[in-house]
Amino acid sequence: MTLWYTADLHLDHPFMASNRGFRYQAAHDYAIVEAWNSVVKGGDCVVVCGDVFWETEPTYTTKMWKTLNGTKVLVKGNHDYWVKRTKIQFRRIYEKKVKIKKGGPHQYVVACHYPMLTWNKKQHGAIHVHGHSHGNILPCQGRMDIGVDVAKIMLGDWRPFSFDEVNYLLKKYREEI
Repeated sequence: MTLWYTADLHLDHPFMASNRGFRYQAAHDYAIVEAWNSVVKGGDCVVVCGDVFWETEPTYTTKMWKTLNGTKVLVKGNHDYWVKRTKIQFRRIYEKKVKIKKGGPHQYVVACHYPMLTWNKKQHGAIHVHGHSHGNILPCQGRMDIGVDVAKIMLGDWRPFSFDEVNYLLKKYREEI
């Protein structure tokens, strides 16, 4: 099982689709689903750090969500107030943030929709992944925007980041500064 991180999909959101260079919202949604499914397999888990859909029609939401591979965990973002009105399934929903133990005794990931200046276990090497900023905040000292806008720039597609990719990119960033 691979653990993936993403944010700011904004499916069913015509304005975001246009901002991302798509003429049609359906083409935007299809591109994100295809990119997601190109790396995420059935047994994988994806932590979505908020802003999955726009105010959406429940039938479309449910249909679109079922096409995405893997088990999904949601850390709610500012556009996720609609979650209770739909039938889409998450393994778990967190209101603000979640701390995930990954690997060794000091390998923690703090996932939140919003970027933080400091977080639990930062001084022990924990990293922080977030969305919300759509690539407008540079990574720093263990913090990284893992939204699809950043993935498009850094990975060449609108797909989630793996834990190893986040670690590699944060290390590369530290070496460059």
